[in-house]
Amino acid sequence: MKRIISTMLALVLVLSVLGVGVTAIQTPWPPPTHHVFPTAIVGYGVQTPLRNRAGEVATITQFSLSGENPSAFQFGAPFGWGGPGEDFMLSWGYRHFYVRPVVGLEPGIYTATVTISQLLVAVASFDVSFTVVVCLEDPNANECNCVTRVALNNLYIRAIFIRRVNYTTASWRALQTAINNAQAVLNNENAAQVQVNVAFHALQSAMNGLQECEATGNLLEFLPIAMIVPNTGFTPASWNAFQLAIYNAQAVLDDVNATSEQVQQRLDELTSAGGQLDDPGNKTDLASWLIFLQQITRSNFSHASWNALHTVIGQAQTIMDDPNATQEQVDTILEALISAYNDLVHCDLYVLLAQARTHAQHRYTEESWNALQTAITNAQTIWNDLNATPAQIDEQLAALQLEIDGLEIRVWLILYVPLGNLHFLPGQTRQFSYIFEPADAQHRSVTWASDNPSVATVTADGLVTAVTPGNVTITATTECGIQNFIPLRVSRTIFGTSWEANFLNWLLFFFGFGWLWMWF
Repeated sequence: MKRIISTMLALVLVLSVLGVGVTAIQTPWPPPTHHVFPTAIVGYGVQTPLRNRAGEVATITQFSLSGENPSAFQFGAPFGWGGPGEDFMLSWGYRHFYVRPVVGLEPGIYTATVTISQLLVAVASFDVSFTVVVCLEDPNANECNCVTRVALNNLYIRAIFIRRVNYTTASWRALQTAINNAQAVLNNENAAQVQVNVAFHALQSAMNGLQECEATGNLLEFLPIAMIVPNTGFTPASWNAFQLAIYNAQAVLDDVNATSEQVQQRLDELTSAGGQLDDPGNKTDLASWLIFLQQITRSNFSHASWNALHTVIGQAQTIMDDPNATQEQVDTILEALISAYNDLVHCDLYVLLAQARTHAQHRYTEESWNALQTAITNAQTIWNDLNATPAQIDEQLAALQLEIDGLEIRVWLILYVPLGNLHFLPGQTRQFSYIFEPADAQHRSVTWASDNPSVATVTADGLVTAVTPGNVTITATTECGIQNFIPLRVSRTIFGTSWEANFLNWLLFFFGFGWLWMWF
């Protein structure tokens, strides 16, 4: 028993040497929402820690510091301070840890949040705060160089006229917190001396901790230069954007609540707008090309290539009409316009279709004419197809040309009969002749034939000889099958053998013989 007591006394002595001490402020479970450490004077020593129950022994437990001033506090256990967040002490089946302010803090109010996690899940948290002052409120306060309310008020007035735009957001927020605290103390007529001291030193520290904002200096330097830039013919759009950026930059400088991020944003906008000032593009070449393309006949090209060119022409006209068009835009659309022109597919199909329709049907054979009409229909279908490919167009062009070249001229055979009537007397001859229409028709040879050689015969060169009275048809046939014919009559007398002829013969007999009878 004595040995156990001796061992515990030795342990207490060791812990005292380590500067920790087992004396601690015990917190219940769950812990309170806020723990305030006693206020200390500058130069204070090790503060009494706050003991916390973190969880059962068998539970994996972590604890961490966060908030405004996490570095102003530290975790520990009776065996050491400042280690990782797993330091704990086992006591009565629970894990315990300690938290206390660090030594050496300057005057000010320090706060942090302690979070306790089990199996990586937060189960509890509470706030801690610690105040460091120059002197405590006591009868000898004047000997501690305590701050007067007048000094705090003067520092407060200086702080509220500091422009936010000149400093970083983080340092500005720290200053605003100190200003609000100082204002609260000044508004409280019953504020203790320690509150005045803390508010003064916190405000002084925040003012000293302000960090310059580089963007503000750059904007103050660049803005006067931007404001004197003359408009030497920039595009209206780029010039208006530049003027708007100048206005916004001036507005952010005039805004006492503007953040450093806003200043940086306006600076970036101003420099960007200045870099994008554009001279109007030279549209002379573009205008010349548009005039040239207006003179091109659409019928000379395929639908697809013409439509592609027409689309680019519309875009080019938009650029021509846009006073804000830049040189880059002009050059780009001009390049696209020339490319679309070079990609035009010259199409002779349209011209050949027009040529094919000039042919007259009566001049050609029925078979060749029908073949041509079929080719014309197929070619017209492809020509009307907006999606027709160059290969399809070339195919129809070749087919149409083939049928045009294959047209067979219809040959007309015209027969000529010698002067006189077509009534022959037996033994008489007549030379028949013929001509061709057109005069340059091929296959010019002709074969003569008689359908009744007993009445009249015909020789190979068209000489007809009457044999006996009767009717006969003389036919001329070309070697390509074209025929023409002439009907003939062979009579016993010059009047023929019909009743008309017999009547004339009777009249001749009567008058002739009657005249002779009267004479005698």
